[in-house]
Amino acid sequence: MTPNIVGTPAAGFEVASVEVTPPVVSVQGDANDLATLDRADTQPVSISGASSEVTQDVGFALPTGVQALDVTSVKVTVKLRPVTATRTFEAGLVLVGAQPDLEYALSTESVLVTIGGSIAELDRLSGTSLVLTVDVTGLEPGTHDVKATANLTTGLTLISASPNPIKVTVSTPAPSPAPS
Repeated sequence: MTPNIVGTPAAGFEVASVEVTPPVVSVQGDANDLATLDRADTQPVSISGASSEVTQDVGFALPTGVQALDVTSVKVTVKLRPVTATRTFEAGLVLVGAQPDLEYALSTESVLVTIGGSIAELDRLSGTSLVLTVDVTGLEPGTHDVKATANLTTGLTLISASPNPIKVTVSTPAPSPAPS
Protein backbone atom coordinates (compact mmCIF):
# COMPACT_ATOMS: atom_id res chain seq x y z
CA MET A 1 0.00 0.00 0.00
CA THR A 2 1.21 3.47 -0.90
CA PRO A 3 -0.24 6.19 1.35
CA ASN A 4 -1.69 9.21 -0.47
CA ILE A 5 -0.74 12.12 1.85
CA VAL A 6 -2.21 15.50 0.87
CA GLY A 7 -1.93 19.00 2.29
CA THR A 8 0.72 20.86 4.20
CA PRO A 9 1.23 20.61 7.97
CA ALA A 10 1.13 23.67 10.24
CA ALA A 11 3.92 26.20 9.81
CA GLY A 12 7.11 24.96 11.42
CA PHE A 13 6.27 21.24 11.06
CA GLU A 14 7.31 18.56 8.58
CA VAL A 15 6.55 14.88 7.97
CA ALA A 16 8.86 12.67 10.03
CA SER A 17 7.47 9.28 8.98
CA VAL A 18 4.47 7.53 7.45
CA GLU A 19 3.35 4.04 8.46
CA VAL A 20 0.68 1.88 6.82
CA THR A 21 -0.88 -1.06 8.69
CA PRO A 22 -1.06 -3.58 7.14
CA PRO A 23 1.71 -2.58 4.70
CA VAL A 24 0.65 -5.15 2.06
CA VAL A 25 -2.85 -5.94 0.83
CA SER A 26 -3.84 -8.76 -1.52
CA VAL A 27 -6.07 -7.78 -4.43
CA GLN A 28 -8.08 -9.66 -7.04
CA GLY A 29 -9.46 -8.75 -10.40
CA ASP A 30 -9.31 -9.28 -14.11
CA ALA A 31 -5.83 -10.35 -15.29
CA ASN A 32 -5.62 -7.37 -17.68
CA ASP A 33 -6.42 -4.90 -14.85
CA LEU A 34 -3.92 -6.57 -12.51
CA ALA A 35 -1.15 -6.59 -15.15
CA THR A 36 -0.94 -2.78 -15.11
CA LEU A 37 -1.21 -2.48 -11.33
CA ASP A 38 2.24 -1.97 -9.80
CA ARG A 39 1.07 -0.31 -6.60
CA ALA A 40 -2.10 0.36 -4.68
CA ASP A 41 -2.75 3.85 -3.32
CA THR A 42 -4.87 4.67 -0.30
CA GLN A 43 -7.62 7.23 -0.33
CA PRO A 44 -6.20 10.70 0.53
CA VAL A 45 -5.06 11.39 4.10
CA SER A 46 -5.05 15.13 4.81
CA ILE A 47 -2.37 16.63 7.04
CA SER A 48 -3.41 20.23 6.29
CA GLY A 49 -2.63 22.43 9.29
CA ALA A 50 -1.61 19.46 11.51
CA SER A 51 1.02 19.91 14.20
CA SER A 52 0.89 16.45 15.78
CA GLU A 53 0.44 12.85 14.70
CA VAL A 54 -2.40 12.15 12.23
CA THR A 55 -3.95 8.65 12.19
CA GLN A 56 -6.77 7.68 9.83
CA ASP A 57 -8.39 4.50 8.62
CA VAL A 58 -8.79 4.86 4.86
CA GLY A 59 -9.92 2.77 1.93
CA PHE A 60 -8.12 2.14 -1.32
CA ALA A 61 -7.96 3.95 -4.65
CA LEU A 62 -7.96 0.85 -6.85
CA PRO A 63 -8.70 0.76 -10.56
CA THR A 64 -12.13 -0.37 -11.73
CA GLY A 65 -12.39 -4.14 -11.66
CA VAL A 66 -9.80 -4.58 -8.87
CA GLN A 67 -10.76 -5.13 -5.26
CA ALA A 68 -8.93 -5.86 -2.02
CA LEU A 69 -9.20 -9.25 -0.37
CA ASP A 70 -9.86 -9.65 3.38
CA VAL A 71 -9.55 -5.94 4.32
CA THR A 72 -11.48 -2.85 3.33
CA SER A 73 -9.15 -0.25 4.85
CA VAL A 74 -5.69 0.34 6.24
CA LYS A 75 -4.49 2.52 9.11
CA VAL A 76 -2.22 5.34 7.96
CA THR A 77 -0.17 7.10 10.65
CA VAL A 78 1.68 10.29 9.72
CA LYS A 79 4.14 11.46 12.38
CA LEU A 80 5.16 15.12 12.31
CA ARG A 81 8.13 16.88 13.87
CA PRO A 82 9.12 20.51 14.27
CA VAL A 83 11.32 21.80 11.47
CA THR A 84 14.72 22.41 13.00
CA ALA A 85 17.45 24.79 12.01
CA THR A 86 20.48 26.57 13.42
CA ARG A 87 21.16 30.28 13.73
CA THR A 88 24.16 32.27 14.83
CA PHE A 89 23.86 35.12 17.33
CA GLU A 90 26.25 37.37 19.22
CA ALA A 91 26.13 36.80 22.97
CA GLY A 92 27.57 38.72 25.88
CA LEU A 93 29.40 37.11 28.79
CA VAL A 94 28.65 37.34 32.49
CA LEU A 95 30.79 36.04 35.35
CA VAL A 96 29.37 33.67 37.92
CA GLY A 97 31.10 33.00 41.25
CA ALA A 98 33.45 35.99 41.20
CA GLN A 99 35.10 36.82 44.53
CA PRO A 100 35.03 40.49 45.58
CA ASP A 101 38.73 40.50 46.56
CA LEU A 102 39.94 39.41 43.08
CA GLU A 103 39.90 41.05 39.63
CA TYR A 104 38.83 39.15 36.51
CA ALA A 105 39.75 40.01 32.92
CA LEU A 106 38.19 38.12 29.99
CA SER A 107 39.92 37.57 26.63
CA THR A 108 36.75 38.80 24.88
CA GLU A 109 33.57 40.70 25.71
CA SER A 110 31.30 38.59 23.51
CA VAL A 111 31.15 35.34 21.56
CA LEU A 112 29.38 34.11 18.45
CA VAL A 113 27.00 31.28 19.33
CA THR A 114 25.23 28.83 17.07
CA ILE A 115 21.96 27.63 18.52
CA GLY A 116 19.82 24.81 17.17
CA GLY A 117 16.13 24.16 17.64
CA SER A 118 12.73 24.61 16.08
CA ILE A 119 12.29 27.58 13.78
CA ALA A 120 9.55 28.93 16.09
CA GLU A 121 11.90 28.82 19.11
CA LEU A 122 14.75 30.41 17.12
CA ASP A 123 12.38 33.17 15.95
CA ARG A 124 11.60 33.94 19.62
CA LEU A 125 15.33 34.50 20.23
CA SER A 126 15.69 37.08 17.45
CA GLY A 127 16.05 40.55 18.90
CA THR A 128 16.71 39.34 22.44
CA SER A 129 19.97 39.76 24.30
CA LEU A 130 21.77 36.47 24.70
CA VAL A 131 24.18 36.02 27.59
CA LEU A 132 26.51 33.10 28.26
CA THR A 133 27.87 32.45 31.73
CA VAL A 134 31.53 32.02 32.63
CA ASP A 135 31.85 30.20 35.97
CA VAL A 136 34.93 31.50 37.82
CA THR A 137 34.05 29.94 41.17
CA GLY A 138 37.20 28.98 43.06
CA LEU A 139 39.71 30.21 40.47
CA GLU A 140 43.05 31.30 41.94
CA PRO A 141 45.15 34.17 40.50
CA GLY A 142 46.56 33.24 37.10
CA THR A 143 45.21 32.54 33.61
CA HIS A 144 42.53 29.91 33.15
CA ASP A 145 40.54 28.50 30.21
CA VAL A 146 36.87 28.48 31.20
CA LYS A 147 34.07 27.14 29.02
CA ALA A 148 31.16 29.52 28.54
CA THR A 149 27.75 27.88 28.94
CA ALA A 150 24.21 28.86 27.98
CA ASN A 151 20.99 28.47 29.95
CA LEU A 152 18.57 27.98 27.05
CA THR A 153 14.88 27.19 27.06
CA THR A 154 13.74 23.63 26.41
CA GLY A 155 13.98 22.76 22.74
CA LEU A 156 17.06 24.88 22.09
CA THR A 157 20.63 23.57 22.11
CA LEU A 158 23.96 25.38 22.13
CA ILE A 159 25.72 23.89 19.10
CA SER A 160 28.91 25.95 19.32
CA ALA A 161 30.42 29.14 20.69
CA SER A 162 33.45 30.95 19.34
CA PRO A 163 35.76 31.59 21.00
CA ASN A 164 35.18 28.96 23.65
CA PRO A 165 36.79 28.38 26.11
CA ILE A 166 37.35 31.95 27.27
CA LYS A 167 40.70 32.97 28.77
CA VAL A 168 40.10 34.39 32.23
CA THR A 169 42.94 36.20 33.95
CA VAL A 170 42.46 36.36 37.71
CA SER A 171 44.59 38.82 39.69
CA THR A 172 44.82 40.40 43.10
CA PRO A 173 44.05 44.11 42.91
CA ALA A 174 47.02 46.43 43.48
CA PRO A 175 46.88 48.01 46.94
CA SER A 176 45.58 51.55 47.03
CA PRO A 177 48.22 54.13 47.83
CA ALA A 178 48.08 55.22 51.45
CA PRO A 179 46.65 58.69 51.97
CA SER A 180 49.40 61.24 52.59
